[in-house]
Amino acid sequence: MANHPRGRNRQPLQHHPMAMGEFVPNKSMYASKRLDVQSVRFLKSMFPLDVADCQIEEGGSTPNIDGYIDFLLDDGTAYERIAVQVKHLTTPEFNGIAYYDIPKSIYAYSERHKGEVVIFIACDPDAGKFYWRLINSTAIEEYKNRSDHIQDRGRYYFKVEEICSKSNLDETVALWKRLYRDRMSSIKDERQMATDLVAVYMVAFNGINGTFHGMADSHIVREEVARLMSLINTGTEKNLILLTGDAGSGKSVIIKDLIEEFRQSSTPVIAIKADTIDDQSNPGWFERVHNTIATLASGEERVVVAIDQIDALSQSMSNDRNRLNAMLNILSEFSRWPNVITIASCRKYDLEFDASLNLLKQKSEIIEVGLLTELELNSVLQQLDSALITQLDASTRMLLKNAQNLNSFCYLYRNGQRNFHFQNPIELYDALYETVISSQTAFPPTQLEDVLFKIAACIKSSETLRPVWKPSASSQRAFAYLASSGILIADSGSVSFFHQTFYDYVLARNYITRNASFISDLETEFQGLEVRATIKAILEYYRGHDENKYSEELTQLLKSNRIRLHIKLLAVSLMASAEYPRPCEKRVLSQICNSDKRLLVHFLRGAESDGWFQTVLAMAERVFPPAEKDEVLFAPLVSCLARYSFRHPDDIFKAINIIGDTDLRANAISYVLSGHNDYNNSSVKAAYDSKSHDNPHSVIYRITDAINSNPDFAFSRIERLLTSYFEADPAIRRNQGYHIVNELCEKIRRIAPTRLLVALHNSIIKIIRTTGRTSISGLSQTALFDSLRTHYDEAILHVYENLLLDNAADLNTMMPIIDELLLTCNETAVSIAFMVMEKNPKLFRYAIDAVLATAGGVDKYLQGYTEFFFMEMLKTHYSTLLPEEATSYQRWVLSYQSQADMISHPQRDRDELLYPTLWWNKWKLICNTLPIHGLLPEMKKCKGELMRRFQREIKVRRISHTVRMAKICGGMVTDQTYSQFNRKCWLRSFLKLKKDRWNSRDKEPVTVRAHADAFRKHVAESPEIYINLVMEIAAREDINPEYVEAGLEGLIDGGGNPEAMWTIASRFITYEYAKSNRFFFGKIIQFYLNTGGEYIDYIVPILIDIVKQPVDSIVTAKTETTLENAATDMLNHAINSAPGEAMRQIIHLCSIPERRQQGYTIISDLVPTVDVALLTVPLHFLYTTNCFDKRLYFNLLPTILERMVPEALLIRGDAIQWCCYYKRDEVADFLDMAETDVRTHRMLAQIYYYGLATIESAGFCRERLERIIAGNNEDTIATLVQTSLKTFCDEDFRDFAMEFLRRFADDKRRPVIHAFCAYCDSLPLEALDFYCSLSGSWPTDRTREAYEQLKYLTKCVDIRPVKCLEFVLNQKFTELEDSMFVDEEVVKLLLMIYKKLKIIENGSLLEKIMDMFDEYISRGNRVLFQATNHP
Repeated sequence: MANHPRGRNRQPLQHHPMAMGEFVPNKSMYASKRLDVQSVRFLKSMFPLDVADCQIEEGGSTPNIDGYIDFLLDDGTAYERIAVQVKHLTTPEFNGIAYYDIPKSIYAYSERHKGEVVIFIACDPDAGKFYWRLINSTAIEEYKNRSDHIQDRGRYYFKVEEICSKSNLDETVALWKRLYRDRMSSIKDERQMATDLVAVYMVAFNGINGTFHGMADSHIVREEVARLMSLINTGTEKNLILLTGDAGSGKSVIIKDLIEEFRQSSTPVIAIKADTIDDQSNPGWFERVHNTIATLASGEERVVVAIDQIDALSQSMSNDRNRLNAMLNILSEFSRWPNVITIASCRKYDLEFDASLNLLKQKSEIIEVGLLTELELNSVLQQLDSALITQLDASTRMLLKNAQNLNSFCYLYRNGQRNFHFQNPIELYDALYETVISSQTAFPPTQLEDVLFKIAACIKSSETLRPVWKPSASSQRAFAYLASSGILIADSGSVSFFHQTFYDYVLARNYITRNASFISDLETEFQGLEVRATIKAILEYYRGHDENKYSEELTQLLKSNRIRLHIKLLAVSLMASAEYPRPCEKRVLSQICNSDKRLLVHFLRGAESDGWFQTVLAMAERVFPPAEKDEVLFAPLVSCLARYSFRHPDDIFKAINIIGDTDLRANAISYVLSGHNDYNNSSVKAAYDSKSHDNPHSVIYRITDAINSNPDFAFSRIERLLTSYFEADPAIRRNQGYHIVNELCEKIRRIAPTRLLVALHNSIIKIIRTTGRTSISGLSQTALFDSLRTHYDEAILHVYENLLLDNAADLNTMMPIIDELLLTCNETAVSIAFMVMEKNPKLFRYAIDAVLATAGGVDKYLQGYTEFFFMEMLKTHYSTLLPEEATSYQRWVLSYQSQADMISHPQRDRDELLYPTLWWNKWKLICNTLPIHGLLPEMKKCKGELMRRFQREIKVRRISHTVRMAKICGGMVTDQTYSQFNRKCWLRSFLKLKKDRWNSRDKEPVTVRAHADAFRKHVAESPEIYINLVMEIAAREDINPEYVEAGLEGLIDGGGNPEAMWTIASRFITYEYAKSNRFFFGKIIQFYLNTGGEYIDYIVPILIDIVKQPVDSIVTAKTETTLENAATDMLNHAINSAPGEAMRQIIHLCSIPERRQQGYTIISDLVPTVDVALLTVPLHFLYTTNCFDKRLYFNLLPTILERMVPEALLIRGDAIQWCCYYKRDEVADFLDMAETDVRTHRMLAQIYYYGLATIESAGFCRERLERIIAGNNEDTIATLVQTSLKTFCDEDFRDFAMEFLRRFADDKRRPVIHAFCAYCDSLPLEALDFYCSLSGSWPTDRTREAYEQLKYLTKCVDIRPVKCLEFVLNQKFTELEDSMFVDEEVVKLLLMIYKKLKIIENGSLLEKIMDMFDEYISRGNRVLFQATNHP
């Protein structure tokens, strides 16, 4: 992409890419930066040194400000301090008017640093003036209220008194000092006021009772408190934490506990209970909160803001969202303050589907409050009655894990209720109603019911859960009783039930009491999503209390044409969930649902109780035989049957077997097996075996499921699966390996590790026995484990090894496994056995003794892969021996004789041994299995003799599985021995090791390269010591030249004397050497170029000659390859050649200031004649910080471009772009040539587009851009659309962006449509109407891009919900190809729109959105299901 032109001319940055990516816009500010520096210098000159100390950086890096001005007392002591941001006045004063677009950053800084006086200064050095503005709270508020919300700056016109020159400097200084003193005196009062307000806010939390009803010590400190504290104390990238959960989960109590934790640690806490905010009678409340937080935060290391129930601010049914928006503005502001941590609690539903609250998700960490844990529940039950812990059944315990339900249970139990079993909240509420209403004697039950029913009716009519309601005089005592019992919550004139579900319960009782029809009422009302909870509660209540009423209402609901589909589907799902279906439900299903397949499909999604099984089975027997692929009931029926398969396997598979279509039948079997099945059943086992060749993921799932019911069957199939894997080709193992390792082994290891170990062992032993091959070591090898051709082969082996180690102490399990591993005489198997035995040598003493007692059998363990494990085992074994046993072991080693001892080497060199391996194995045993101390005298003597023979200790290293046939190349001796080498040792070693060789003693390669590298390191550490040795070996012909190179490189690395080295170094400054070792050639050259003087004069002509040499096999650009790849190939090929390296060294000359002109001149002379590929090197590397000279570079650039191909555009597009705007005549010919290659058009289109905003280049760029557009290349047009969308927010480009977006809006080509859709999220909110006007009717095959459109609409929905809905409807998101992949995002957006439309009461659009919800619910949309089933 092209660079943005409005910034500074690009300052080159040191960069050394080996690949060309897309050229990214870079809005630099070179010119303005220089003027800002000039302004800082001017400002400093204005203040006498005895008046002020200007601590302002020129081009400073202090965030948001440039520094401080300290005003001095007479003794020179700094007293008043002013924080300043200094800029150059962009537009000079005209007719007494001066202004500046002051950046947002200075306002933000001032708001966060209330303890400072912050002043913005714009300087006009030419006029000898500066202009200033005090950035105080008034200025901040004006900035926030500005009309332009797109730009991060605000225009300010300076007042007369805000202009300073030499003539009024004293008055300005006096004013600034007074501002400082006033600010310091007020800050103290502000802190006290803030502290007082914090205490007032905290009062609202006093009403939160953290204990359960009537039990003083029943408070539970939830684990979420510890998680919150940990997150805050350990630090988080986001300063906002959201505590989310369902209603009644205990969020408020957690917030209160968290507040107490911080108060005890003396951390300031501003606690706000959002549902108690009363800004109507308390104007300015939000402003005071903001100021309180800001004031406390300005003087504290950390401040915590805790907001409980922020969702309460979103639940107003009026059009006024000011309260929520005000709170969100506070959160947004302080999320940028590093020392302010905000914790806000919010219902999960509102967080997901309130558009305003949803925006918080991406800015916050989220902790979800779940149900009470078993431990937490038991702690409360223990205090209530310890017997309850064992008396409650599972369904009741699950119900009571909701904190609100547990509180109700405690109330009931303490009031004499002894029903311990509740299946659902309705039964709990029945008991609560009986206790609080029916059984009490203080009031007639009808009087209490009357109050409850009136409140429920008020809630229903007002559509708010907390309406304003006042009891009549006659019902005040009843109301007070209900409030004291916790049934009602009264607060400031409003009233609510303790939970929404109890409201639904009361409403249902009201209908039955009045013998009224809820469904009849519903037919005349708006049937939105929020009514679902009430319908569910009412139907459940009817079902449990009046079956006739239930049958009437259910039948009416399903038959009525005035009831929405989503409500009918809800009723059907309630029927399906019934454990024991009522006769009326079966009748309704038969009569109504069978006539509407949508209802029947929904029923099948939920049915799983035994009460419905025969009904479902009969349906399957009717549908399956003739079923074809388009049968809508087929998949739901199979899915439903799968839920029954564990309980009724024979019936299920009998039904499946009558499916006529072969493919459908096979798919049905696979689907049923994906559920939970009883693998003791013959039908299930037969089905498994029939599908044993399915994909590994499915097979592994079935095996995991089988373990639960029939472990023997499961592990027999695991063993079969593992064996099949080991026997498969590498390509198949690569495909299946992930599933075997990450699914099978990982899951089974958690469930049954020992049995997995046995299965793995049996499979591995089988593959070893069937595929093992003999080797010279005496141990067989297995190809699979010898090379481990896939990552997963090794991973499975590691699983096996880890399982063995986990069970190493279990002799009963391990003895047969270890014995079998040893008996295989296989390299891998024996090594694994030794590894396990090493972990517990005492347990396996019998096996170790048997191994050592085998005559002549140990030799085979002293080589190859097995050797390391054998030695480690013996070393650990020795450490466990008693003294007399240790003596016996040493004597065994002393007496050890290897079969290799007497192997002679008659063709040896004169310095090599006749019997090179004599006592070699014994020496390895001594070095690797015996400690330093505690050796027998004869062992010490033997060790000394062998040390003299072999000159070093041998430490056996582990050989990786994956490098079985490779050895690590090494030097002659250890690093420790190298450190003791003197000059004589080095010289002798060079003569001894003239070429790579194989060390016959330790069977490891010894290379000249490794030996030379060791020499280089030691020379670099002490160049003055080694200089003479390097000189000596350089003069000898019998020394490998690689040692000379290493010595010279060490001298260079160590900063040796250039003159002393020159005789050697100059030998390597040749074209021939550059070709053979380009890297070291460049290192030598650079060293001497940096040294300077006559060395440069000697080197430069050689470099010039090398540069003139041809670059071999240059890969010319091909039109079929991308421009990026072609540019990468050219640059890489050039810099990896000898001429390219020489060119880079000439460029390095340009980094030496006094030689820069010389370097540019040389390159300029070379440009016309050198290989074109080499031109990429100066083009790219001269435009870097150390080498760049603006005049020289841009004079050279046209010369380079004359010979360059279009790839230059990728190599230095930024430099070409600058010339296009400011020296266009010098690049015009190159641009003409580049435009002939269509691959350049995407980048050129961007360069020309950005040039439209530059006065000097606007006409030139417009003409060329139109020429590019005329080519009508779809990728070019798409890039132009993308660039237009991305620059829309920039006022300099908005007109151009709108022009091109309108121009190409009707282009239906795929890349163009993709650009319009995929980059629309770059647009501001204000552009929604414009974007909608472009959309027309785009194709429906753009699923991926729809995500970006939905992101943009989500950003807009809070302000423009109606327009967002119109866009969704016009774009037909439900008709996109593969719409299922975006359905969830569409539904999330629709839910946000729905909530906004409910507020503005737009009935017609609400009905349209409900039509869409009906469709999505009938599809079984997950998001809608969760949203409509929230508590």
